[in-house]
Amino acid sequence: MSPSISIASFLLPLSEVDNKISNSLNDFGIQLLREIDSSKRNDNVLFSPYSISFALLMASEGSLGSTKKEILDILGLYAIDSEALHNFIFKYLEQKNENISLINGTWIQSDECYSPNKDFIRVMNSIYNSKISYVDFTEMKDSIILDINHWVSEKTNSLISDMISDEDIRLSTVQVIINALYFYDEWNEVFNPSRTVENMFYSNFKDSVNVKMLSNTSY
Repeated sequence: MSPSISIASFLLPLSEVDNKISNSLNDFGIQLLREIDSSKRNDNVLFSPYSISFALLMASEGSLGSTKKEILDILGLYAIDSEALHNFIFKYLEQKNENISLINGTWIQSDECYSPNKDFIRVMNSIYNSKISYVDFTEMKDSIILDINHWVSEKTNSLISDMISDEDIRLSTVQVIINALYFYDEWNEVFNPSRTVENMFYSNFKDSVNVKMLSNTSY
């Protein structure tokens, strides 16, 4: 197994509470890796705790009581004041980096039977910089799927073009929270194709296969 994870990092100075939040999200990433590692020992795994954490945080904003507590407990953030947490999230998302971006979007059922909390909408908009769309999931399902996938594709330079499918939206759907992480960058030290070598790659503790590997000794 070759797991790869991304952990919360800041380019800006952190306060004491910011450090607590950052460390909690890092711990969540490690715990999540252990869970995935135990269930997929024979598979290669690539995931981002960064993206998963923010998706859970967005879901927590629309929850109350035991549901909210469970989500924040899993992230190690239940004891953190909500204002401090919002400040951390806002600063995190405000960091400017042309090579990496986290996009958030919220599609909400618009009818007389479902009325989303106004504070939730405000926080999604002002803190998470989330796109807000009011839609009719029962009458516009196909166009909503196209709209979401087009928006995600546009924001990720066409790297993610099929975020959701027909199976993801049901008759009972009243809200869709979308989170996507985009990353693209060049190697700091570019690999020379002529230095490609064959070597053993171990997919687990006992199975291996010969593969072509990048090689660089300039560092």
